[in-house]
Amino acid sequence: MIPFILLILLSADLPDPGMPSTVTFCGGIGAFVGAVVAHLRRFSSRSAGDATRIGMVIGVGAGLVGWAVASAIDRL
Repeated sequence: MIPFILLILLSADLPDPGMPSTVTFCGGIGAFVGAVVAHLRRFSSRSAGDATRIGMVIGVGAGLVGWAVASAIDRL
């Protein structure tokens, strides 16, 4: 029950999916995840930069899709 409550509290603090800031927020999370994965796998500096960049691109893409879907739903 506690994880469910924590999920609700976290969701209340996230930006509205229909706001364009969601795209940059997801990009930042993606870059962070890419950097953590690179650190845990002990990548070289160049490979770590690539992993961070790829994570950011995936995050921005996911945020853009979420924003576009939320915007389309609002228009309907």
